[in-house]
Amino acid sequence: MVVFPDLAEGDDACDYLAAMQKRLKKLTNGQPTKAALSIFIPDCQDLTDHIPDVAVKQGRLEVNELIEAVNPKVVFIDNISTFIRTGHENEGDSWAPVQEWAVQMRKQGRAIIFVHHANKEGKQRGSHKKEDVMDVVIQLKRPDDYLQGTDATRMLIRYTKARHLKAEDTQDIEAVLTSTGGELQWTWEAGDLTFQRAVELIKSGDMSMSELADEFGVSKSTIHRWKQKAIKENKLT
Repeated sequence: MVVFPDLAEGDDACDYLAAMQKRLKKLTNGQPTKAALSIFIPDCQDLTDHIPDVAVKQGRLEVNELIEAVNPKVVFIDNISTFIRTGHENEGDSWAPVQEWAVQMRKQGRAIIFVHHANKEGKQRGSHKKEDVMDVVIQLKRPDDYLQGTDATRMLIRYTKARHLKAEDTQDIEAVLTSTGGELQWTWEAGDLTFQRAVELIKSGDMSMSELADEFGVSKSTIHRWKQKAIKENKLT
């Protein structure tokens, strides 16, 4: 288990640890976090150590030992492919022991956050059985108008499952990470972002209904409904 120390320039420390610490300091503007962060970094472990495999009993025992050492309220498993290696992603049965472990953690009052990769279609890789007992599932993707290599770091945050949340709490969010004076800062905007962009283009008058439909991958009738909604909400004045 690695808890970030104060690393001075030139300290003999794991390069990955130093890079992670630098990134976190930028994100927090050098201010202490509300609670201590304890991070297990495989790159910084002894050569004889290994990455626990949560899909097998021994791996779960090892992770439980790490958890008990710091008693966190939230545990991030980043990512599923790294820490859950036994079995096949496309087989739901392979997830059963991991699911049971996660439920036990929840009974102890801990939140478990699994980070997972998407497939080529933008959906989660492997079996959807992973979602059965999860309260919230969030998809991260690039906005449709994102320009690689020119845009700031931008991502669209979309709830694909939101148990116990109200509708207004599950709106799409576009988050932007910018760097100013060496400090990183997140800004965000919530709402129907596709509708908002369509309204801006409708207001400009530079595109026809057909062109707008092609731009957003929807039918012309959808563009018409968006326009009527915008008129009703006084967004085109």
